[in-house]
Amino acid sequence: GELELLSFPPNDLQIHVVVGHGVELGRQAQVIRELCQCKWIQVVHTDAEELAMFKSSQNTVSSGEKKHKTEEELCKLADFVVGVEPKLYESFRRCLRGCKKDSAILEFTPGVFDEFENIKHVERDLKTCSILLFDRGFINEFELKGLDIAGSAVAEIKDARLIFVGAPKGKEDDIAQSFLRCNLPASRLTVRGLVQERESVKRLFCEVDLLLMPSRTEGFGLTGLEALSAGVPILVSKNSGFGKALSKVPFGASCVVDSEDSKVWAEEIEKVWRKERKNRLSEAKGPLTSYDEKYSWSTQCKALINKMTHILSGMQ
Repeated sequence: GELELLSFPPNDLQIHVVVGHGVELGRQAQVIRELCQCKWIQVVHTDAEELAMFKSSQNTVSSGEKKHKTEEELCKLADFVVGVEPKLYESFRRCLRGCKKDSAILEFTPGVFDEFENIKHVERDLKTCSILLFDRGFINEFELKGLDIAGSAVAEIKDARLIFVGAPKGKEDDIAQSFLRCNLPASRLTVRGLVQERESVKRLFCEVDLLLMPSRTEGFGLTGLEALSAGVPILVSKNSGFGKALSKVPFGASCVVDSEDSKVWAEEIEKVWRKERKNRLSEAKGPLTSYDEKYSWSTQCKALINKMTHILSGMQ
């Protein structure tokens, strides 16, 4: 296949460092290291074993274990590992203890997206709380993403409506029916297709009062970070990379929900909604500022480049 062709770069291409990503692109990096006598950095961004525990399809646990073992072996063979976000960094650092490579891993947590920082929000309140669930099209597992939690929580709040954005083409009706089974009235539900364009995402963030990310587990959760970057009030699951990262910064814990109980989520939504919109938007700046300070793109990129330089010079 096309991915296998990546294992054979042009002969005149000089490579000092090759970066493998997950299982799909890790094997190619392994081959390139041998061919080009370069260094190999392996990036991990999901925990297949944990994801499998929340999926309902057949043989997911065994396949999740198999994929995780493969990724673990790739990490052991690589010269260095990068774990995307605190939760995954800790998980793979633990895996690397057995081969005494637990210090050969760097945590890299996505930082604030600058393209969203200049959004101007209208401060005037409306009568209905507009709550956003935003997905990039991965809806194979309704419960894995905690969409049932969100649907049931919003159903509890009479003056709230749920907007789900990210339904794959042809799956809009199925997703709507899944939400309706959570006792959410059709009059308070909107289901839309996938939105990719940045300007459309900006307009979407201006439309809503709050973004939810109630995943039962999540590798990171970029949609939550995008909303935070845009100054939108958020509530995110603690069992996500983003939730773990937020919990470590001042004011961040107020945005994190450590529960799968829809009633707990409903209570947290009510707390946010009962404040004036002007105050909600103002309070959203606190976790945004502290997150930006702790997880700076430039600082983390410098640390990664320094590590690459050390590896190339033979230093560990």
